[in-house]
Amino acid sequence: MLLSLLAALSIVMGLFLLSMPIWLRIEFAYLYAGTASVVSFFMYGAFKGAFKSVIFSALLRRKYKVKEFTPEQYVTFGVTQIINMMHIKKKVRVFLTENPWINGPFTNGFTNSIYIPSSWMKKFPAVQEMGAVLGHELGHIKTRGRFLTELIVMTGIVECLTLLLGLFAIRLVAEIFGLSLFFLLLTNILWRNERRADLEGAKITSPEGLISMFEQLLAESKGDDGTETHPPLRDRIMRVSKLLDYDGMTGI
Repeated sequence: MLLSLLAALSIVMGLFLLSMPIWLRIEFAYLYAGTASVVSFFMYGAFKGAFKSVIFSALLRRKYKVKEFTPEQYVTFGVTQIINMMHIKKKVRVFLTENPWINGPFTNGFTNSIYIPSSWMKKFPAVQEMGAVLGHELGHIKTRGRFLTELIVMTGIVECLTLLLGLFAIRLVAEIFGLSLFFLLLTNILWRNERRADLEGAKITSPEGLISMFEQLLAESKGDDGTETHPPLRDRIMRVSKLLDYDGMTGI
């Protein structure tokens, strides 16, 4: 809501500010600056966890224990089978990590490396659940091309609209509009990316393990509104549950 409001105010600021009376310009400028400040505060809080996980997982990789999955673990959790059934041709490596900055399973799409926190192996000891987790992460690798395409298209649209508004507004207002629209659309793309990985993984590993994991996380959570990077757990459970009667379900 705040991002939508800031984007709308940016358009008004750019197109109609000069036609307003002086007193209204001043009031509107205060409203605009206040809204931009509040949005900046919330956006920092919303995305700081994700950014820190990406940055510190790379910078502190050597400081914390990282152990690659053994061939036996690949067999136990069906990793190789999932890779083959998803027709993933890239070399994938799975690691266990004690890095505190990685709070959940994390996939580095550039290196095709999957990082599983050691705590998750204890939290989800069932083979079916951990297999579902790995299926989800491998789903990210399989659908990386679609995700990157959506990001590129979105960035192009935002840039074009920002340049268009820049023809009528001062540069700062146009840039604020571009940033607010970018983050507004980014959440939608990130949610689509997570849902896509859920379905890709569940089709191969069967949805029961993923549903069981989501239900446990839901029971431990204080709320279920989702985040800027992940949709609500109830929404994910509902979508994956539709696969329970999927005719082509293979399961491992």
